[in-house]
Amino acid sequence: MLAATVMSYILRISYSIVVCLVLHKTSVAQMYPKFIAQVNGTGSGLMKRGQFLAQQGVGAQRKITSYHSEPIPVDSFTLLIQRDTSILFLFRNKGNMFAEDLKTKMKSIQRNDRVLIFNIYAHNVDGNVLFLSPLEYKIE
Repeated sequence: MLAATVMSYILRISYSIVVCLVLHKTSVAQMYPKFIAQVNGTGSGLMKRGQFLAQQGVGAQRKITSYHSEPIPVDSFTLLIQRDTSILFLFRNKGNMFAEDLKTKMKSIQRNDRVLIFNIYAHNVDGNVLFLSPLEYKIE
């Protein structure tokens, strides 16, 4: 009876270790995504107001190797502009180019506003739909 109880605990511990290792491997793989979204060729970070307003839309890249990427088309995204704790506006955009309505609304952004771009959908060369990681820009 004691041997069965000890064996049960050993199996539980082994199972827990395997689960932790699998989860760890998954999270490490996500640190270097194969598909990335960008504005102005960069991911999230600081961007000057004029620089952001000059952009035409959201692009995406498929990493082939650490030195080579290829563009993939963006189907849609949602853009939110936040000032302090309030949301100035939320806009669902079709395609990769900023819509005219969105460009007009974006002219109201100011220094220290945050631009969040999320729900970014693209498709791979084989036609599979991809959900890309969100972007966040702080306007300087």
